[in-house]
Amino acid sequence: MNNWDKLDKVREWLQTAGLVAIPFLVAIMGNRVAKSNATRETNAVYVQTAVGILGAPLTNANRSLRPWATQMLVHFSPVPFTDTAEASLARFPLVLAPSLALPVDVSRPAQLLISPKSVTIGPTQAMDFVAFALTAAGDTARVSDLTWTASGGRISDTSTRGGRHYAQFVAPTATGAFVVVAGSASARLADTARVTVQIQAR
Repeated sequence: MNNWDKLDKVREWLQTAGLVAIPFLVAIMGNRVAKSNATRETNAVYVQTAVGILGAPLTNANRSLRPWATQMLVHFSPVPFTDTAEASLARFPLVLAPSLALPVDVSRPAQLLISPKSVTIGPTQAMDFVAFALTAAGDTARVSDLTWTASGGRISDTSTRGGRHYAQFVAPTATGAFVVVAGSASARLADTARVTVQIQAR
């Protein structure tokens, strides 16, 4: 057997060994990655538990757990704790900053109201309505696109003053129950009033 034959045999052996070894290596590496992920998740649970213990008010029930919780944070912290910080964690409640809330537009309309809410009038009689928007704090809010509609009769916008929108409803000749609606598309708000049209007793 010459040297070339020997090299071919070695190459075939290495290829066969590689084909057999690759699945084992992949399985071993996959197992290590899975263990690493499981360890990371377990560590996160330990840290979360420790923060919960340290953030709770100091009581006799949790006093003995505080040193353990402190050691958990010290162990998993990427930044070393000073001795003073470590001692303070064990002795005093951990105060966490509240999550930052998005700014709220306090002038935004939160509610739209119409008045009166329910009236009874005769056929072809008129009734005045007013609608206004309020902020979450209860202040009058400006609504630029308020519209009036009615399920019967006719309604017309008469004026707007100081955030109050006025309209006049004129009943139809027919009797029945009708709805007046004040709405704002931009504020996504609306309110309704009920109008009963009936023959008035004399």
